[in-house]
Amino acid sequence: MLQLGEQHETVEILQACDGKIVALERAAALEEMFRALLEELMAGRLRATALTPTPCGLVSQPYPRADSPTDLFLARERGARLLQVDGRNESF
Repeated sequence: MLQLGEQHETVEILQACDGKIVALERAAALEEMFRALLEELMAGRLRATALTPTPCGLVSQPYPRADSPTDLFLARERGARLLQVDGRNESF
C-alpha cells in the first residue's frame, strides 16, 4: 500500500495524463474538422463569405456576384478580384 503522499503524487500524475489525452483528442478532432472543411471549400461544395468590419465586430457578407459585363466592369473598378465558378464570374 502506498503512503498518502505517494497516493497524492500518483493522482496528480494521472490527472495530468488525463488532461494531456483530452487535449490531444481535441487537437485531433479540430484537425479532422479543418481537413473536412478545406476539402469542401476546394471541391466547391462550400463557399466562404467576406468578413466586413462593423462597430459591433466582424459581420459575414456574401461576396458580390459579377453576373453581367457591367457587373464585371464595376467589380474591377472597385478593385475586386474575380473568379470563374461554374462558367460564371464570381468576385471575391
